[in-house]
Amino acid sequence: IIIKRIMVIRKIYWKNIMSYGNSIQELDFSDESSLWRLSGSVGAGKSTIMSLPKLLFYGKIRGIREADLANRINHNGWIKGEIGVGQDEYIIERGFLPSSLTIIKNGNRIEKNSLPEMQAVINTEILEGMPYQIFSNILTPSLNNYRLSFVSLTPADKRTVIDKLFSLEIINDIGTLIKNDIKSIGNNINNLNAQIVSLN
Repeated sequence: IIIKRIMVIRKIYWKNIMSYGNSIQELDFSDESSLWRLSGSVGAGKSTIMSLPKLLFYGKIRGIREADLANRINHNGWIKGEIGVGQDEYIIERGFLPSSLTIIKNGNRIEKNSLPEMQAVINTEILEGMPYQIFSNILTPSLNNYRLSFVSLTPADKRTVIDKLFSLEIINDIGTLIKNDIKSIGNNINNLNAQIVSLN
């Protein structure tokens, strides 16, 4: 039996992240059938909005120093996300300048000794080991440099990106199980043939 836990981002809240100020902003993804169009002038914060999930899950945005994530005047950068993973509900809350990370799973706060240990919980339980580069390629593929970034991935990472984009993981999992069954059946046949030869 294959059970896939699908991750769904429900809401993201943030303030004092890069060019955004001290007012809490909100993205609500609860309407799954909606299509969003993001537009604005240069410097309006479009790229920041596109990078929010990466910041929420990984605590970083490639190409931006950690010290520059929080608003340069207000500091106190803050982001919070509500995420569903299978039957579980998570709340992730991060702070930047000063750094902090809180994770709540099904209403219970997860207690760990350090930020790396807390990040490990996100990596294993929510992201299921997905590296930053793959997540970034799936979430925000750039029309200008997607080909270059995709080409630089390893073959296994390319396959993961394609599988996630087109939801092919379950087909690959079924294929792997079938291959394993065929191999097991082949081994059983060989064992039975060996017994037949021995009996003869």
